[in-house]
Amino acid sequence: MRSRAARYVLECWEMDQLVAVPQAPMATETPATIEAATDSHPLEKMFARGSAWAMVNYAVGSAVRLGSNLILWRLLYPEAFGLMAIVNVFIQGLAMFSDIGIGQSVVHNPRGDDPKFLDTIWTLQIIRGLGINAVACLAALPLARFYGRPELTGLVIAVAIGGAIASFNSTKFFTASRKLAIARITIVDISGQIGGLAVMTGWGYWTHSVWALAVGALVSPLIRLYLSFAILPGHDDRLGWDRDTIRAVAHFGRWIFISTILTFLASHSDRLIFGRLVSMQRLGVYSIAMVWVTFPIYIIAHLVTVVMFPVFCRLAEQGGSLDKAFQRLRTPLSFACAWIFSCLGAGGPCLVRLLYDQRADEGGQVIQLLAVGCWFACLEAMNESAILAHGKPKALAFGQLAKVITMAVLLPTTAWAFGFFGMVFALSLSEVARYAVSVRACIGLGVRPLRQDALFTGGMAVMVGVGLLVRRGYGRLNIHYGNVRVDAFLEGLAVFLVLSALWLALFGAYQRRNTGAEA
Repeated sequence: MRSRAARYVLECWEMDQLVAVPQAPMATETPATIEAATDSHPLEKMFARGSAWAMVNYAVGSAVRLGSNLILWRLLYPEAFGLMAIVNVFIQGLAMFSDIGIGQSVVHNPRGDDPKFLDTIWTLQIIRGLGINAVACLAALPLARFYGRPELTGLVIAVAIGGAIASFNSTKFFTASRKLAIARITIVDISGQIGGLAVMTGWGYWTHSVWALAVGALVSPLIRLYLSFAILPGHDDRLGWDRDTIRAVAHFGRWIFISTILTFLASHSDRLIFGRLVSMQRLGVYSIAMVWVTFPIYIIAHLVTVVMFPVFCRLAEQGGSLDKAFQRLRTPLSFACAWIFSCLGAGGPCLVRLLYDQRADEGGQVIQLLAVGCWFACLEAMNESAILAHGKPKALAFGQLAKVITMAVLLPTTAWAFGFFGMVFALSLSEVARYAVSVRACIGLGVRPLRQDALFTGGMAVMVGVGLLVRRGYGRLNIHYGNVRVDAFLEGLAVFLVLSALWLALFGAYQRRNTGAEA
């Protein structure tokens, strides 16, 4: 007999296959029936189905990333993580400086299923990927000389080749996301992640070299490339060129292009800056802290890309009430993020002492400081889904610009006054500026997130205070087992259990109130 969880996953898979089949609109569909549909359960079921698979993808992906982080920390040396942080940010920067919104164009454009449109999209994607690879290879040697680390030359070239491989991925990724067929995308992503982890771990075990990280960056895109053509349904891509498609992508993508350039400066330049100002070992510690504190952002970004954005696009095309759907779908995610960040804000040092050795002790404070900014980044990511569904990427560019300006003002001041940790906190505060711009854009579109966000932010601040009191109370008990990890585990467990119970009680109260209001 199947378990309840197994039956639910099977049901999600079957529904995923059904939603992938295009259906003609009903002849009797009117604005009134659309409005009624947006207030009923099909929207929530669509979101729940997509979210279920997105959560599976994220859960496995997080386990792979965090597992590889813990394993490779013991197999390699801290400087290796600092070196790869520079390499990855450099390659990501090139990719973001050439981003014209190719995937978003497929999801947003009514011609998203047209073979001629998709062939042109695939051709543009390949040209862009090969161009990034060429620029990266030319810049590898100057970058290595700038940081005084010769090994950066080969690492940059290897990771750039991985990006070039990914540029040949099938457009079936985009069409599956457009139709909310998330199940097979999840299988492709998980397979690539697990394959990359296996190779990284094996290479790291035998060589104890930073090249373990670079080789994994080659294997994972190879697996995803093969599976994108082998198991995803849809049009088989060929090289093609259509002027109407080029114009449509240029029109929709021009502000995404500007936004992603600013996104790089706002979200990734920290590692390049720190690479010049602090030691590689401290940069490595900062990088492992970022792995933990940014994982809720990754899940929100994944949900926004593969679930919320397609749902809201469909809703906007039909003329339904986006504000009602936005509030209803966003609230559970806000509860989850507030719970996670309050635990990290209070218990970050416990996490680092439990999982790493004393070389990473500073990572606990970094986690606490970054949790503030990452909370606002998650809120902004949810706002982004509504903004893009209305075809307004311009607002995202202004949000990133606001963050860059705030960083330019705060970073020099805090670096001079408070040093490394002051700079980390300044990065967190700069996220507030980006969030404020997204809120203003949402209000202009008739979506109102501010009141809800203020309540959650206040609640999270209170919960962090409660967690710190729990840690202080635990310390006064003078329970010591002579083992740092055991003590850190018990202290962190106390924080986790108390905060989880409080957030669960609040969520239960919200559910009861919501159910009563519907009745």
